[in-house]
Amino acid sequence: MSQPSVPDIATLRRICHGAKLAKDPRPIYVVTRRISIHLTWLILHTGLSPNQVTGLAVSLGLVGSGLLAVPGGVWALAGGIALLAHHLVDKVDGDVARFRRTYSIVGVYLDELGHGLAFAGIFIGLGLHLAWAADGATRIALMTAAAIGGLAMVLGRHHKSIGFQLYAQHVVGHPELVPRTPTSGRASGLTREATHRARRAGDSGSGWMGAARDFMLQLSDFSLMVVLVVVGAGVEIGTGSAAFLRWVLLGEAALQVAVFVAVVGVNLAANVESEVSRLAAAAGQSPSEPPAPDA
Repeated sequence: MSQPSVPDIATLRRICHGAKLAKDPRPIYVVTRRISIHLTWLILHTGLSPNQVTGLAVSLGLVGSGLLAVPGGVWALAGGIALLAHHLVDKVDGDVARFRRTYSIVGVYLDELGHGLAFAGIFIGLGLHLAWAADGATRIALMTAAAIGGLAMVLGRHHKSIGFQLYAQHVVGHPELVPRTPTSGRASGLTREATHRARRAGDSGSGWMGAARDFMLQLSDFSLMVVLVVVGAGVEIGTGSAAFLRWVLLGEAALQVAVFVAVVGVNLAANVESEVSRLAAAAGQSPSEPPAPDA
């Protein structure tokens, strides 16, 4: 089957990004998409499939993490640039799939795998990079921060959508787990669905709590951390000091832990029950009494 001709950037942006930007108009996300669409335009002139583009993104993430782990500012800069390329290419595979209308659940899985590897890799790579020049307790502290930050970032992403997994793994076969009373009160404004509605409406939702939530998510975003690593590597090359990168590691590790704790709190207060109830309603599933114990 012949491939459709590649349109100009503006048309391509409407095709690939229209719905996505309407759902998530956050500045960092919008800027990233405005840059990545040019990569999409280039890749659409090749024969690469969406899954091959995903494989390229995963490879860039692994290479970037490995380069970042090597001592020396030049290597850190190369690793940061590779991770930045990973982040941009990571946005392209879905664009290619939407434009060509070639979708694959395996591609979605590869995409999620790449996110986990990159999130853990940037922390472990940065921790190793800084540990080379440290000794004793400082080295242990840096690697501990890297491990905790990477774990928190991976778990944080996973738990943001944990309601979907819980529904698929447990609720489909056990309707007695469907919540009997909907989430109510102030907690309802913190649910995943409420967040998406607020962003589509162009506000933070939930007053100061929503604004604080979005601010924290922006600060802890992978794209911002990659930019800070590139800047820090440049500072290290220029001054011979890795102090800026050390603060990036410690600050981002603390942020990721804070975000993970907040995500778990929101899940327990509202989001898990809200998501399960929404999915059950969409599937026509209603709560039922638990099965009676065997006599």
